Amino acid sequence: MKKIIAVIAVILFLVIVSMLISNHEFHTYNFFSSFSGLAKILFTKKQYTVIQNEPYKIMIAESRRNNKTSNDILDEYMEEIGFYREDQMGSCIIYYNGNQYKGVYTSGNSYYSVWEFK
Repeated sequence: MKKIIAVIAVILFLVIVSMLISNHEFHTYNFFSSFSGLAKILFTKKQYTVIQNEPYKIMIAESRRNNKTSNDILDEYMEEIGFYREDQMGSCIIYYNGNQYKGVYTSGNSYYSVWEFK
């Protein structure tokens, strides 16, 4: 019985630590989604992937690919869905499609970038 309680405690500890790391690095508690998204962009040819849709969209992207920065990749993605860069205020890039504005907060490091759509 003590072994079962110890195993449950270790698993619970690992889940909580994974959730805290995921929230700190990727701004979502869903560590399965964030870690699988990170693996997709680091180990495949995908430039970006969605890790959360609700309550707001969060995407992970490569920091650089073929001399393109993550902001260049973000601009291309937004143009594909009909939005064009309007302005930038710090880490928030504003896009406009003629009817609606979208703000995208960017952060990251040399391996990946996180895009938060607000």
